[in-house]
Amino acid sequence: MARFRVVVPQPRHRSARLPPQGALSSPGPARRSAPSERAGARNIPAATARNSMPNDPVLTQEVSTGGCLCGHIRFEAMGEPYDPHLCACPHCARLSGGPVMHWVGFRRDTFSWTGPGTPHSYRSWPTLERWSCPVCSTPIGAVGDGDEYLGICVPALDNGSGIVPVGHSFRHNTPAWLPLVPSTQPLP
Repeated sequence: MARFRVVVPQPRHRSARLPPQGALSSPGPARRSAPSERAGARNIPAATARNSMPNDPVLTQEVSTGGCLCGHIRFEAMGEPYDPHLCACPHCARLSGGPVMHWVGFRRDTFSWTGPGTPHSYRSWPTLERWSCPVCSTPIGAVGDGDEYLGICVPALDNGSGIVPVGHSFRHNTPAWLPLVPSTQPLP
């Protein structure tokens, strides 16, 4: 997963708490993910996910919700999803338990933890913090120090099945049996 430039959001609910800065990490070049339009407790179809940064996603009424397998961690994000992509970097592959991790981004200032628990925070890279559930270990997301966007693991979304990746980071690490997602981003 790539780094994300993010500003610490303020919790929307009294019980919501953010993990400490520096709890998520990942190597690799910076890569941003796109926000999604708010639609009250549902996720946005892949057709609306963008690969370019939106002008003002907070003005939309779309909301994406999600959480971990056991229900201990819950979150919501307002706005349009940004840059849905796969990442095959060594950190994402090991943390996902598979060959790739599926990411989508949201503006950090539109994201909040809604409870009941607080995610575990882990720095897998000096400038990247990753979140997971401390009870069931579900990977939840990641954020880079100072990034405006954060990355959410698509499987952690309540309805992420319609979010189709538009790019594939670290394609060279992908197993030969897995087809690559064509990148819409220029190679470094």
